[in-house]
Amino acid sequence: MAYRRMTTPTENTRTLCRANRLALVGRITLRTCLGFGPSAAVLTTVLLLSACNGKSDSAVEAPKRAKIALENSAAYRGTIGEHSWFEGLRLMRVRGYGLVAGLGTNGSSDCPPQVRRDLIQTMYKSPAFSGAQGRRLSVTPAQIIDDLDTAVVAVQGEIPAAATAGTRFGVTVEALPGTQTRSLEGGRLYTCQLNMFRMVDEATSIPGRNLAQAAGPVFINPFAGEDSSVSEVNLRRGYLLGGGITSEDRRVHLILGMPSYQRARAIMRRINERFPATPKIADALSPAKIRIRIPKEYDDNPAHFLGVVRHLYFSTEQMFVEQRLQALAEEMRSEEPPLAEICLSFEGIGRTGWATLRPLYADPQDEISYYAAVAGVRTGDDLAVEVLARHARTANSLYQLPAIAALGSSVRVRRVSGPLLALLDDEDPRIRVAAYEALRSRHDPAIRSIVVGEDNFLLDRVPSSGANLIYAKRTGTPRVALFGDQITCEPPVFFRHRDESITINALASDTELTLIRRSPFSGGVSPPLRSGTAIADLLEMLGQDPKITADGDVFGLGLSYSTVVSTLYELCEQGAINAKFMLEQPSVTAIFGPIRNAGRPESER
Repeated sequence: MAYRRMTTPTENTRTLCRANRLALVGRITLRTCLGFGPSAAVLTTVLLLSACNGKSDSAVEAPKRAKIALENSAAYRGTIGEHSWFEGLRLMRVRGYGLVAGLGTNGSSDCPPQVRRDLIQTMYKSPAFSGAQGRRLSVTPAQIIDDLDTAVVAVQGEIPAAATAGTRFGVTVEALPGTQTRSLEGGRLYTCQLNMFRMVDEATSIPGRNLAQAAGPVFINPFAGEDSSVSEVNLRRGYLLGGGITSEDRRVHLILGMPSYQRARAIMRRINERFPATPKIADALSPAKIRIRIPKEYDDNPAHFLGVVRHLYFSTEQMFVEQRLQALAEEMRSEEPPLAEICLSFEGIGRTGWATLRPLYADPQDEISYYAAVAGVRTGDDLAVEVLARHARTANSLYQLPAIAALGSSVRVRRVSGPLLALLDDEDPRIRVAAYEALRSRHDPAIRSIVVGEDNFLLDRVPSSGANLIYAKRTGTPRVALFGDQITCEPPVFFRHRDESITINALASDTELTLIRRSPFSGGVSPPLRSGTAIADLLEMLGQDPKITADGDVFGLGLSYSTVVSTLYELCEQGAINAKFMLEQPSVTAIFGPIRNAGRPESER
C-alpha cells in the first residue's frame, strides 16, 4: 500500500488492519448496508480495529464511539437507511424428500411409510406415470422405490436473501438415517419439491409452502483427506451444485423506524425515481412498510442493489448534492473512513458525482483510489476502468483480487475485456482464475463453453499463453476450465479410479488413450474405447451421455462430475497431464459463515 512517508511499526500495523478490514468488507458492509443498523456491523469492526491498534477499549464504550462516528458520516446522514431497515433478509431454509437413481446396487428400498406414501403420490402426478406424455411407464412408483438402483434421500438447502424466481442455489442430499443405502456417488436426483418448514421439536416439523425444486447429478467431494475442511468421504451425503431453483421471488420490505405516510411515500418516490422500471421497484403498502422488488439487472447481486437503496439521499436538490459530494470526498481522506458505505453513496448519486470522483482516482493512497474507481465504474465512468486495471495488475496488492472482481461486475463501462484477458497469463494461478471468473460473469466471447452431458458440467476453454492450468468449480454450476490449448494426457499412463468405474491406459508408443468403463449396475466392463490425448477430448468422452456415433462407435461414458474431477486431479498428480490442477477455494461466506440477523424481528410475510 502506498503512503506518503516511510512506514513505521505503527503504520505497518495499520496496513495489517486495512488488510483485515478489506478481507471482511463484504461481510461488514452487508450487515451495515442491508438494514441491520450501524451497531450490528460496528461491533465486528471495532473489535478488529481495537486488536490491531493495541487498545483496551471496553466492549461497551468502543461500539458506542464507532456507532456515533458512522451515524455522523456523510454516507449515513440524510439517507433512506437513516430512517429504515430491511425485512426479509434471512436465508430461507427449505427441504423435502426425493429419489436418487443410478446407484447400481448401492441404493436401498428402505423408506419411512409416510415418506413412501407421499413420494408415490407425487410420482403418480408426473407425466411419466399419468400418461400425459402419450404413454405410461411399465413400472410403478413403488417398484422404482424398491429397486436397489434408487435411494430415498432428504434434500435441504437455503434460498438466498432477496432471491428472485429462477435463482439457483446449492442443496444437500443425504440418505435417510437407518437405511441400508451405501453410496449416492454417480446418482441423479429426480425433480423434487422443496418447502419451507417449522420445527415443532427436535424430531418433528410441519411443512409449509412450496418455494423451490431441486434436481440434477449428485456431487460427492472427491478430495476428503486432502481438503483440510473435510476429514473423510461420506458416500451417503452429496451435493447438487446449483441444483436448487426458486419458484418465486423472496419478499423484501423496507421498514420505517417511525411510521409515516408522508415519509413512506417520499421513500417510494425516491427509489422509483432512481430506478425507473415497470412494474415499479418500490410500493408503499402502509405508513411503516414499503415493498421492494429487485430489478432484473441486479438478479445476480440483490444485496448490492439493496445497499444502494439504503444509501440514497432523500434530497436531490443541486446545492445539497454538491455539498454532500464534497463532504464524501473529504471524508474519504479522514482517519478510518467507512469507504464501502461512501462508495455506495456515490453510486446512489450517479453520474453527477464524476467530477468529484475523478481527482480521487489519482490519490496516492491505494484504498482511496480503489474505492473511488469502484464507484466510478458502477456509475459508468470509463475513466475509472484504467484505475481498477492498475490495481488488478499490481502484484501482492490488497486490492488486486477485489479490483478484478469489480471489473467483472462493471456492466456500465467499456474496455474491460483487455485488462482481464491480459491477466489470464499471470504467474499467479489465483489471479488467472479471478480474471477468468470476471470474464465469464460478463459473458465475454473469449471464454468458449460447451455443455458436457445433458446437465453434467460445462467445459470452458480459456485463451492463455501462460502455464497450463485446469480449474474445477465446486460451488454454483459445475464447470471445468482449461487454460491453454495444449493440455494433453501423454503416454505412458495407467490410471484406475478408486471405485474402479474408469480405467485409462496407454503405452509409451500409443497415440491414443484406451478407456474401459465398469458398469455400476452389473459390474461388467465395456470393450476398450479410444480417446484422443487432448484433455478437452478426454473430458467429453468421460462426461458425455453414452451414444452410438454414425460410424457405429460408442462415444460418452456418462461419468459423474465428481468422478471426472477426481480423475483429472489424479492424472495431474501423476504427471500424466501437463498442467497444474486447481480446485475452487471456499469463499469468504464459506469461511465466516452466512450473514445472520443481529436482532431485529424477521418475517417473510
